[in-house]
Amino acid sequence: MPQIDATPASSNGGPMPRRVLTQTTVDLLISNWGGSTQHELVMANIKRSLRMLQSGEPACMLGMLHTADRDAMAWFADTHLVPPHHLVVRAALLDKVPRNAAGEARLDQIWQERRLRGALVQGRSYGPELDEVIRHQPPSALSTYVTPDVGGNLLAMVGLGRADYTFEYDFIVTDHLAAGGSGAELITLPIEGHADPILSGVACPKNDWGQRVATRANEVLAQPQARRLLKDELLNRLSPNARTRYGARIEAFYARPMPLLMSSTSAGAAGASAASGGTSRERVNPRAPSPPSPAPR
Repeated sequence: MPQIDATPASSNGGPMPRRVLTQTTVDLLISNWGGSTQHELVMANIKRSLRMLQSGEPACMLGMLHTADRDAMAWFADTHLVPPHHLVVRAALLDKVPRNAAGEARLDQIWQERRLRGALVQGRSYGPELDEVIRHQPPSALSTYVTPDVGGNLLAMVGLGRADYTFEYDFIVTDHLAAGGSGAELITLPIEGHADPILSGVACPKNDWGQRVATRANEVLAQPQARRLLKDELLNRLSPNARTRYGARIEAFYARPMPLLMSSTSAGAAGASAASGGTSRERVNPRAPSPPSPAPR
């Protein structure tokens, strides 16, 4: 799973990184897996996680965006429907951000004007639509960085003026600000043409081991109590504006049955047995609660 840096000092002996959403997911999986399986939690950045998946290592990545190109290298158990990445900018620079009548940031005009410096995490997916736009960015429109987490350091960079904007989830920015992780007020803006929520989940390597483990993860997280816990934590972490804009679609996502990973029910049952080492136990009780949700800003 990735780390989420809450403060600029979190990777240098400061406060412990906050594991937004993924901590609840891993607690549910470990507590309800069943059998005698031993679990090991590894903290890895995006670049290392993708390398592990591509090489077929026996490890699954939590909090991985489920995009069409990643289906070729991973089996997915979808866990969250999250609002898309927003443009994050210092409040002092808000007037320099071109926006449409709906208040959405216009990337094409930002890149054309070149008045603001953008920063991205190398190897990270920002959703299939935004990824495609980023791939066709003008030369040198954005700088990329390898970070120890999935982008908390970039929020600190924007807050300290080392970059002018980045892309991030609304709930991560809310958590970052609540933990005092920014040197200045940060504003989140929806991005024109990229308003649809996106899927994320547990990604396992595209081999037999990965298929068995992803199938079992899918079964554990499909339990009604697990779905409710995942939904409530996500909604509680959104800012009021994001909750108003995306709340109904998130509610609908968790109300529907979780799709089967494989087309064959019997294959799924066999995979679950092989992955768990025994019959699953019908209980949903995370062994350790996630950090309390920050107050919406």
